[in-house]
Amino acid sequence: MYIVLKPPDGMALLEVPAQDVKRFLQETETLVSRGSEAEHNDSDALGRHLLAEG
Repeated sequence: MYIVLKPPDGMALLEVPAQDVKRFLQETETLVSRGSEAEHNDSDALGRHLLAEG
């Protein structure tokens, strides 16, 4: 599996075994089930963190 990252100042092409990505997604869904993402997301805290780093 190829993953392309395109930030404003460049590009990165990553090659990852598809089975590893599948396993990661399965483990992630075990921790945060589909549809419950908002319950686990504190966008205010993320915003404060990002602003503090800038």
